[in-house]
Amino acid sequence: MTFLIFAIFEVTKEHNEEARRLLTLMGVPVVNAPCEAEAQCAALAKAGKVFATVSEDMDALTFGSPILLRQMVAR
Repeated sequence: MTFLIFAIFEVTKEHNEEARRLLTLMGVPVVNAPCEAEAQCAALAKAGKVFATVSEDMDALTFGSPILLRQMVAR
């Protein structure tokens, strides 16, 4: 069922910009990754800037993230 929800909902550039704007208004820092987002998150976690990397796959571990949080989706 989860697959079907993701399959029918397209995230647009406008969705991303709106999410960034909302986070900024809430005082949450937003980082734009220059390339691979999980590599950026892992680097921030290794440097102690963030607590963990959140991802649905294990790629962040290959980039050296010390802590990986998975299955953080609302059900």
